[in-house]
Amino acid sequence: MKTSDGGKTWKEDKLFVQSYNNKMIFINQNTGFIISKNLYKTTNKGNTWIDIFQISLPNTNYINSNDIYSGTVIDENNIVVLTQNYICKTTNSGLTWDSLSYVNTDFKSQFLDINSGYNNYLGSLNKTTNSGTSWTNLTNFKLKYISDFYFFNKKIAWAFGGVENSNFEKIIYTSDAGLNWSIQKSIPTISLHKMFFLNEKTGWIGSLNGIIYHTTTAGIE
Repeated sequence: MKTSDGGKTWKEDKLFVQSYNNKMIFINQNTGFIISKNLYKTTNKGNTWIDIFQISLPNTNYINSNDIYSGTVIDENNIVVLTQNYICKTTNSGLTWDSLSYVNTDFKSQFLDINSGYNNYLGSLNKTTNSGTSWTNLTNFKLKYISDFYFFNKKIAWAFGGVENSNFEKIIYTSDAGLNWSIQKSIPTISLHKMFFLNEKTGWIGSLNGIIYHTTTAGIE
């Protein structure tokens, strides 16, 4: 859907994509991207879209191994995406792609710039400073599984997921680049889904039961 009058009226745009996790990002009023099983780009406000993820990855013996599971649009040229087992990046808006590394992942990644990024795997959170060529584990993590995480910058981040002996998912927080994590107050649901922070204090968490949770204190009481 598209609006040009602040949401008073909406126009349907027919882009048929099936995905594990559709995400739309516009970097200006004309240029935007949709991250789904493929990566689509528009330069005319969404009137037309083209698939810019054209890469042949090594055979990993998985069905749909070239499908995109998550990705980060850093700017119009620099984009990093995560497939079934590979981190791929472009520095020219999809004209060419580099397959950077084979990585074990639970299909969630976030990059702050073309070099610095994070992914999760089996309850651990991992960090790269070289575009995914190598990864290090962030220690002192307090979750047995991760549903989502969000790094506002290289120091401040949140994550939520399951902890031992609890029926509810908990939110954890770091302000020292993941060296130490503190458990924040539990949210009374087991269906937290996605989080986003506008700044160091203000953020939202959406749940699968339709409730959106909001904080203006970084989740700190």
